[in-house]
Amino acid sequence: MNTEPHQEEQSRMPVDADMGDLLSSALDDGKAYFKAQTDYYKLQTSEQLGKAAGSLASLLIISVLAVLIVICSSIAFAIWLGTLVHSQALGFLMVAGVYLLTLLLFILAGGTSLRRSITLKVINSLYHGQD
Repeated sequence: MNTEPHQEEQSRMPVDADMGDLLSSALDDGKAYFKAQTDYYKLQTSEQLGKAAGSLASLLIISVLAVLIVICSSIAFAIWLGTLVHSQALGFLMVAGVYLLTLLLFILAGGTSLRRSITLKVINSLYHGQD
């Protein structure tokens, strides 16, 4: 009878040691999983920020070029109008008046919807990766 409890203790020892190894291995796997998830989210965030920065740079370049085109064509149009009315100053004043009316119409009619549209595009670009 004395041999049975001794054998029972010996058979438990490897199970306890295996359980410790199993828990240690599970903890290591959990740490590795958490690190991999963290790295994945960092990579995903940096990708989205990179796309947003690229879109912003592209928009900035297009905007600057569009402004230069508008300025040059406005000057040419103002000079042409000035020769028609025989006053360069009056030609520039008429072009400025057209821009003032356009600005007022934009503020009254479409300023809010354009702002919402741009905000929505930025949010979609950051969260969904859409361009």
